[in-house]
Amino acid sequence: MASVLNSSSMIEVKRIEPENIQSLSQGLNTLIESFSLNHLTKLVKDDRSYFLVAILDKQPVGYILVYKFPALNSNKTLAYLYDIEVLESHRRNGIGRKLIEDILVVLKNAEVEELWLGTATDNLAGQALFKSTGAEKSNEIFHDYTYTL
Repeated sequence: MASVLNSSSMIEVKRIEPENIQSLSQGLNTLIESFSLNHLTKLVKDDRSYFLVAILDKQPVGYILVYKFPALNSNKTLAYLYDIEVLESHRRNGIGRKLIEDILVVLKNAEVEELWLGTATDNLAGQALFKSTGAEKSNEIFHDYTYTL
C-alpha cells in the first residue's frame, strides 16, 4: 500500500495477513476493545475478510475491516464495510480517507463490484468522510437489531 504524508510523518497502510500478523498486531489493543490475537488470527485466515491497519511511527493509529460475499440475485461480488476506526488523537489528518482509498483498491483488485456500509445518523464526521471518498448516500434509514444466539 502507498504512504501518505501526515504532520511530517508517513502513514503506511498494510493488510494484516497470516504471515505478518505477529508483527502488525502489536499496539492494536489501543484501537480494538477486548483485543485478542486469537480472534484476529481467525479473522485474517478467512480470505473473505480484509483487515487493513494504518501505521504512524511504527504504531497502529487506525484500521478498516471489510467482509466480501457473493450477491444473492446476481453474479456480483459485494463487500460490507463493518468497521473503521482512527485513534481520536489522530483524526482529521487523512488517515480514515487513506484507509478507505486503499481498501477500495484492494477490493477492486479482488473483483468486488460494490462496497456497502452503514453509519449512525449522528456520525456527521463519518458521513462527510464517506461522501468525500465517493460513497453515495441512500435515502433509507435503518435500525439495528441483534439476535444473541
